[in-house]
Amino acid sequence: MKIHYLEIISHGVNSVCEAYEKLYKLASGYPDNLLGGARTCVIDGSTIGVVYALVSYETLS
Repeated sequence: MKIHYLEIISHGVNSVCEAYEKLYKLASGYPDNLLGGARTCVIDGSTIGVVYALVSYETLS
């Protein structure tokens, strides 16, 4: 099964994007307002979006 869109919520969007860029040798895009400001890239045909936590109760574990 192929994933169409995977969203990663992070307080360190730039750090996550830099890690993916180094790991997969690609460039992430500018924030996409249609996806809540997520920075996106395509890996193996799947779109990955990295977005800041939108509300204060979204915590990372």
